[in-house]
Amino acid sequence: QPQVPGIARNLGLGLKVNFATVLHTQLNGLDFNGSQLNLKATEQLLTRFMLTVVTQVKAFGGTVVSSNGDTVVAMWKSRTPQDALHCAVTIQGNVDLNTT
Repeated sequence: QPQVPGIARNLGLGLKVNFATVLHTQLNGLDFNGSQLNLKATEQLLTRFMLTVVTQVKAFGGTVVSSNGDTVVAMWKSRTPQDALHCAVTIQGNVDLNTT
């Protein structure tokens, strides 16, 4: 376990160093301000996006820590990013979604 450097150690905060990988994914192409907004199609797309992302994050051992509209943030407590990378590639490989 790495030592906590500097001020945290000196103040006796007892901080513990942890490793994590964070995945931020966003659905592209939505225009929430457009006059041509199709609410039903937008709802279906957002639902499909959320179900896909949450399912894949869980399948690869991650935890969804935040979601807001067309964005999801997930985390893996790991020293290596392989699971998060595999998850990201799987999400981006979904032909029904345009994600970054």
